[in-house]
Amino acid sequence: MPDIYPNADVAVRKFYLADTACNLKEYRLANKILSSVDRYIKDQLDYNYHCLQTDADTINPYDVQVSISLLNEMAELTARHQQLAVSAQVQKHLTEYRSKFTSVIQQP
Repeated sequence: MPDIYPNADVAVRKFYLADTACNLKEYRLANKILSSVDRYIKDQLDYNYHCLQTDADTINPYDVQVSISLLNEMAELTARHQQLAVSAQVQKHLTEYRSKFTSVIQQP
């Protein structure tokens, strides 16, 4: 599957592929998918954080909330399957972006 992400919902679908790979103990494939999703989410959240600093009306709170929720799910999945390197990377991003987007996360 190519690394094409037209929106955050595609990242969610790829997460489920990685979840299935983990359940099948195909950790190399799962880690490859999760690293790709992590890079996409980091890129999108960096862009949204820039927008938050310059023009908060331009960000999409739904995309930010989905992205942070997905990081949380990825951190739990990698920890549960003891994929420590990917887990540490995702957890680092989760902690960073939770603090950056506190105001956006708390929106209804």
